[in-house]
Amino acid sequence: MNYGLQISASGALTSMYQQDVLANNLANIETPGFARVLPMTRQRAAARVEDGLGLVPSNELLESLGAGVTMAHNEMAFGTGGMEVTNRPLDTAIRGNGFFTIDAGNETPSLSRDGRFLNANGTLVHATSGYPVLDGSGSTIRLPINAHVRIGEAGIVMADDQPIAQLGLVDIADPSQLVPEGKGLYGASAAVMETAQPASGTIVSGSVERSAVDEIQAMMAVTSAARSMSTHMNMIRNHDRLLDRAINQLGRVS
Repeated sequence: MNYGLQISASGALTSMYQQDVLANNLANIETPGFARVLPMTRQRAAARVEDGLGLVPSNELLESLGAGVTMAHNEMAFGTGGMEVTNRPLDTAIRGNGFFTIDAGNETPSLSRDGRFLNANGTLVHATSGYPVLDGSGSTIRLPINAHVRIGEAGIVMADDQPIAQLGLVDIADPSQLVPEGKGLYGASAAVMETAQPASGTIVSGSVERSAVDEIQAMMAVTSAARSMSTHMNMIRNHDRLLDRAINQLGRVS
């Protein structure tokens, strides 16, 4: 393949991926507790190096240019969004660092910053996913039938003004290790959960945390990615025209 065409195609694919990720951020500007996803890129090595073809002759000048860009591991930006007062008794928000623990049926608890909870037939559940919320010991929180339930300061679950449980909150040393699972949940490996500590953030009852996405910045990022993709596509068309001339004009034998 033409080397310039390969570099341009790699750049176009990367820009398309960036646009998809950034558009997803924009679509979640109203999602409580949503963390921005940062699409990361890295420089591709030359094809000879990438494929381990050490003995293949190469053009050192071209290889010094690299092989364009490609996608890298995305990073999560867990910036704290603003607080929105709802006055609903089971809504909670975390001010500062920390995650709620949710039983999604995996080997380790799933984590969330979305503190919208519901009473589902006597079980406290995460409203968006429907999965049970866990207490500090990792157990499901059961709620008495016909009791008035609310969540107070420090994450204490109260039934008829009597404490019955406390929300499980954990701090993750490196949140970039978390993997989005959808429905406001993030997955963590067993190794990551082993290093988890009690959360340093504080609970704000009757409120939810807004999305950490700034709509203006998100829109500008999507537009920038679209322009980058357009530039790479123009370069592909330019290389195509050059190849056409090389084959049909320069290579013509009269």
